[in-house]
Amino acid sequence: MKHTAKKILCTLLVMVMCLTVAPLSGFVDFGITASALADSGSCGENVTYTYDSSTGELVISGTGAMTNYISPYSGPGSPFYYSDIKSIVIEDGVTSIGNWAFVNCRSLASIIIPDSVTSIGNFVFLDCRSLASIIIPDSVTSIGVGAFEYCTSLENVTIPDSVTSIGGYAFDCCENLASVTIPDSVTTIGDSAFRCCENLASVTIPDSVTSIGDEAFCCCESLQSITIPDSVTSIGDEAFRGCTSLESVTIGDSVTSIGDDAFRHCASLTDVYYGGTEEQWNSIVGNECLTGATIHSHTHSYTSTVTKAASCTEAGVRTYTCSCGDSYTEAIPATGHDFDGTKCKNCSYDKADDCSCNCHKSGFMGFIWKIILFFNKLFKTNKTCACGIAHY
Repeated sequence: MKHTAKKILCTLLVMVMCLTVAPLSGFVDFGITASALADSGSCGENVTYTYDSSTGELVISGTGAMTNYISPYSGPGSPFYYSDIKSIVIEDGVTSIGNWAFVNCRSLASIIIPDSVTSIGNFVFLDCRSLASIIIPDSVTSIGVGAFEYCTSLENVTIPDSVTSIGGYAFDCCENLASVTIPDSVTTIGDSAFRCCENLASVTIPDSVTSIGDEAFCCCESLQSITIPDSVTSIGDEAFRGCTSLESVTIGDSVTSIGDDAFRHCASLTDVYYGGTEEQWNSIVGNECLTGATIHSHTHSYTSTVTKAASCTEAGVRTYTCSCGDSYTEAIPATGHDFDGTKCKNCSYDKADDCSCNCHKSGFMGFIWKIILFFNKLFKTNKTCACGIAHY
């Protein structure tokens, strides 16, 4: 009864969203049209824009946050709704891209986001169907609800390590999105975050993620396998429902709940690898949705490979992989320099290069010092520079 009530509530919620946010459904159009975008105007307390209608380029400049607008179906809001903007350049100094800013800008093909931006608001690029790629800078910490929903042409997204939260519906119905690497700064994958990404064939979920929301990867029809790391404790309702190509799933032993219909309509699913015991598996609520698959309960056995060798100054990476697909990495400490005199034997570093004394420099003073040092060496005096490095 509880689950039935929840499903009814969810259905009603979706219906309300379709009425209040028409582009979410892709089918509803209330005939809203935008007037021609002015050549310039304000879009924040200290943020302005200029628009070149001949090229379709919008430039946003200033300092601080853009305005957080409301849905175009709730009243007047962003001046950019339904406009013919083709490209956007946000200049350094702007700190956020406001909610609902560029809804239904279907000609928008490119956008430049500076390092000053820390947040991408809710439904910012909803239904921007020409946007094929976007680079999110390292300064951004949050991607809002529905931020790229119905960006049907979106193929490439770089999510930096600075992002800690990906809102629900963030990439919902990004039909051309083929692969996603979620950075290890993210702790939660929101409800419907990647729902209906039909071409999504590869997903990497890091050890930082603790929960996977309802319908997070629902109807990702190209997804063949998924590894859910040991950090995850819950898998939401219908999280992978309708992933019709899904063949194998690896589930960490920290998962304590698998939601209703989490793997429903996954007819190709044959193997589930579970890191815990049979008793633990039987205690997981909702695991009946996986009874059609063979459950492999085992202890991980890892083999290690150096995937990045350590250098004198940079740490390397060693990757441990289990036959079930589970993996983790550890850092290999930098080796440090091995000096022969002032020069490292293993790289091009020379300690003398960092000394500011003239005895280690070229030019006229360096020439004079070489003469002085010749006599120092001849008479075996003053062998060492003030920095502690040998003169010769």
